[in-house]
Amino acid sequence: MSFTETFLNSLLSRQALTPAVSITDYLPRELPVSSVCRDMFYYLEAFGKQEAAYPYYYQSAGFNSYLILYTFSGRGLLEYEGRQYSLTPGTAAFLSCAGQHSVRADSAVPWSFYQLYINGSRTAKYYSLYSNDGSILSAVQAGSMIPDTICRLSLDASFPSLEQDILNSGYITGILTSLLLNKPGLCRANEQIPSYILDIKRSFETDYQKPYTLKQLSQTYNRNQYRIAREFSAYVHISPIKYLLECRIRAAQRMLLETDASITEISAAVGIYNVTHFINLFKKQTGVTPLNYRKQRPDQASLYL
Repeated sequence: MSFTETFLNSLLSRQALTPAVSITDYLPRELPVSSVCRDMFYYLEAFGKQEAAYPYYYQSAGFNSYLILYTFSGRGLLEYEGRQYSLTPGTAAFLSCAGQHSVRADSAVPWSFYQLYINGSRTAKYYSLYSNDGSILSAVQAGSMIPDTICRLSLDASFPSLEQDILNSGYITGILTSLLLNKPGLCRANEQIPSYILDIKRSFETDYQKPYTLKQLSQTYNRNQYRIAREFSAYVHISPIKYLLECRIRAAQRMLLETDASITEISAAVGIYNVTHFINLFKKQTGVTPLNYRKQRPDQASLYL
C-alpha cells in the first residue's frame, strides 16, 4: 500500500473540509525510496510545504510513520496524547503517527509549515529519547541548522536516486540530532556552559557579518584566545571560527532562497568581502556554488501541493 493510501486510511475525521475543499488537497508529496535505503538508513516517505487556514483539520491514528512539523509563520494547533500544542513560528513538533493526533489551522490567517514524514529502523529510538520529558514540541534556537536543512532536503528530494536517498538520510540524521540537542536536560544544561561562551555563540548567530577574530574576542572577554578556542570547542563541539562560518553560510542560503540579491551583495551581507573566497567556502560547505544553489529554488507556485 502506498504512503498516500496508508495516510488516508488512518484518518479518523472526514476528508471533506468544505463542500469545495478536501484534505486530499493538502497531501504531502509521496517520495519513492530504494529498498537499500529502507533496510539501512533513515528515509523520507513524504514531504510538503503547506499554507493552510481554517477549516484545515485532520485526525489520524495507527499510522506507522513519524512526523516532523516545522512552522514558518502563522499558527497551528496539535493535539497528541491528551496534550495540546501551539505550533508557532520557529517551533518543531516530532511525533509518532501511531498515536492518535489531530492537526488544525488556528484561524483564517494562513499557517505556513513543513510536513516531513520519516522512517527508518532506529527512528523509534530517537523519538523515545526526544519525547522522554513528556513533550513533543521544541523551540528551534536562533542559528539552528534545522530550517535550512529542511529547505535543502525538500529541494534535493525532487531528484530520487540511491545517492539522493543516502544524502537525505544524512539530512534527516542532522535534523533529529538538532531536535535532541534543543531539548533541555538531554545534554549538558546551558547554565553549565560559561556565560561568555553563550555570549560569543549568540553574537555569531545574530551578528555574523561582523569581522570577528580570536584576538578581538580575547580583548572583549578578557580571556586568553587559546582558552576561548579550547572552551568554545569543548562546549559547542566545533571551533569558534568554523561555527561563525556555518552561521554565515546558513544566512547566505536563506538570502539565496528568499531574496534576489546578487552573489556579491550576499557575500558582503554575511561578512565575507572577497566574493571568490565566499563562493569557495559556500561550495565546500554545501557541495554546490551559490548560483547553483539558487537555481534549485522552486517556483512559489510549486511549493504548495
